[in-house]
Amino acid sequence: MRNDKYMPKKREDFTIEIYNHDKVIGQTYNLMKKDLSEKNCQLARKYDVAMVKDGLSKATRLKHLKMLLNLGRMLGKDWPDTVKDDIDNLIVQIMEIYSSSGKETETTRDHKKVLKIFWRWYKLGSRSFKKVHDPQETADIVMKKPAEKITRENLIDEKDLQNLLHACGENARDRAFLHVPYEAATRPGEVLSLQLKHVVQDKHGIIISVDGKSLFFENRLSRTPFALSIPL
Repeated sequence: MRNDKYMPKKREDFTIEIYNHDKVIGQTYNLMKKDLSEKNCQLARKYDVAMVKDGLSKATRLKHLKMLLNLGRMLGKDWPDTVKDDIDNLIVQIMEIYSSSGKETETTRDHKKVLKIFWRWYKLGSRSFKKVHDPQETADIVMKKPAEKITRENLIDEKDLQNLLHACGENARDRAFLHVPYEAATRPGEVLSLQLKHVVQDKHGIIISVDGKSLFFENRLSRTPFALSIPL
């Protein structure tokens, strides 16, 4: 008889799930069942298994599955029946719907990237370009770097920050949600997943240990304690 008390815990048991990716992945599969053929749904599930084996995060898997759902809708046929002309027409649709006056955007680039990786896996058995390169149907798909739309003028400045902090009043939590990302340049999820053990205070300020997108790093905050009126 199994005693769950002594079963080894999963890594997720020690981390905070902010975005509930499992739920959204399930919802994406439900949409696939509704909008795509059985063959395409089965291929999507097999591709998801390949992503799990490659060690991709749930967020990355979700992004690929959502793109596959959209690509399948635009394709309008089974992937096994797809030929070069279908791939070319798919690229045309992507650019007509998601480009900016014909120029590459993050959305067009993401669609083309997922299409190339998925088709490489389907035709050649691997997601890795280094291992198998690209099949001829997708070899000529070009992905350009989208133009940077965010300029310095789009970002909040010191005056904007002070106005936001003033609107928070004496609520230290809300002030921290604003000042920590401003000083540390962190993503929302990186701040929301912080725990007490990730925050260390010394005479110079605060050090936060952040689980970033590609690495785990420490970031010293020298101004935030004063913004939050934390005595050192």
